[in-house]
Amino acid sequence: AHIGHPERALRVVHVAGTSGKTSTTYYIAALLSASGLKVGHTVSPHVDSLTERVQINGVPLSEKLFCVYMGEFLERIADAPDTPSWFECMMAFVFWVFAKEQVNYAVIETGLGGLHDSSNVTNRADKLCVITDIGYDHMHMLGDTLLKIAYQKAGIIHDGNTALMYDQDPEIMTVVRYWVSQQEDAELLTFEQD
Repeated sequence: AHIGHPERALRVVHVAGTSGKTSTTYYIAALLSASGLKVGHTVSPHVDSLTERVQINGVPLSEKLFCVYMGEFLERIADAPDTPSWFECMMAFVFWVFAKEQVNYAVIETGLGGLHDSSNVTNRADKLCVITDIGYDHMHMLGDTLLKIAYQKAGIIHDGNTALMYDQDPEIMTVVRYWVSQQEDAELLTFEQD
């Protein structure tokens, strides 16, 4: 809110899951970019450089531009009423840069879970949600059962969203279908994994 809700200006593809998230975001971003669209892309964690967290059409921002934008951004949040965590700050920065760059789509990877992840401020009805393989991860934060973990991952799905995922363990699918049924006009599209 303090920086003007830049996430509201973005068409988002939001990816959650236990494994396969990063690869999936790269594939989606590449396909959108190949179709002629300007695509923002962020991953968590970055591998070689912090600039990987802010990519435009498959290319991380240059260190110089990253630093220029970060300087402007830090000035804007200097008087914010609350102190964000490092990850919250980076997610807000990513949304702010993508809005400033006027990307056609933003491909966003969750950091931890989904429901309470700071990437989940993206809640426009036209958001596309992609859920990859769900398994045991971050159990100290997400829960100690597949049911609890699936609930956290499904939390990225909001009213009006379309979600895509392959058919997984029946207990996982029960949780995801329940979550989708609680959202107004949300739709779950599933497919069988080969």
